[in-house]
Amino acid sequence: MADALQPGAVFAGHRVDRLIGSGGMGQVYLAEEPESGRRVALKLLPAEFTGDVRFRARFERESRLAASLSHPHVVPVHGTGDEDGTLWMSLGFVDGPDLRSVIAERGRLHPGDAALIVSQVAGGLDAAAAEGLVHRDVKPGNVFVGAADGRPHAYLGDFGLSKATDSQSGLTGTGMFLGTIHYAAPEQIQAEPVDSTVDVYALGAVLHKALTGEVPFPRNRDVDVAMAHITEPPPRPSESVDDIPAAFDEVVARAMAKQPGDRFASAGEMGHAALAAAEAAGPPPEWRAPGGASAPGEADAPTAA
Repeated sequence: MADALQPGAVFAGHRVDRLIGSGGMGQVYLAEEPESGRRVALKLLPAEFTGDVRFRARFERESRLAASLSHPHVVPVHGTGDEDGTLWMSLGFVDGPDLRSVIAERGRLHPGDAALIVSQVAGGLDAAAAEGLVHRDVKPGNVFVGAADGRPHAYLGDFGLSKATDSQSGLTGTGMFLGTIHYAAPEQIQAEPVDSTVDVYALGAVLHKALTGEVPFPRNRDVDVAMAHITEPPPRPSESVDDIPAAFDEVVARAMAKQPGDRFASAGEMGHAALAAAEAAGPPPEWRAPGGASAPGEADAPTAA
């Protein structure tokens, strides 16, 4: 869909309020379901995905699986469909910023907060894995942060663009992989078969970003980032920031191991390890709720390889 919808327009039974995000994965609108009055994030996918027959078939099948997920740390998928040739998704609207914005505002997070957010996202990933879903695009831009009882409460979004574990590789029919280069596992970059361990790898990269404020392999070119994921050892957060407990080095190293079999067996196992590593840093201060609202998937558009 080339032209943005105007406020007040009705699309697939949703009344549009305003455009709140636009990028490589389409347009995202704040909208309202007329019957329920519920506010949602309405996402319209771009034409290159709509025209990919394989992608359409997988999207329809796997978005139904995503809609069945019910977890306190997963942005819910309310519905999906095809409206005049445009694929769309209706997602829960999170009244809070994404983790990418939080890190940009604060520079980096207290180790206790970073570990808690990662452990919460890990719970959502384990729930998805139990249903046979691999997210494939775990990144700060897909993690949304609210507050509860003075601590952060994280939600993982964009499960409707996830991948069933019985799919062959990380590629779409058009030769693009769905993922973000700074958080993509080596096998995902190389279009090899993927399973839930690619999400463990990405979550390790997210943990490094939250702890240090830097992506694991900062390079000027995407191709150099890709080669670093494939060939270079995982970074050590404690070498970037003095007050990060050294125990996090092992957590990141295991999560971002080059071979899937060398990683944590599950995201939840990694989350528990991160919480244990954070104990040496002491308790974090009360979480100050960041300002602003975000829509699922509006930032950090996936890179096409």
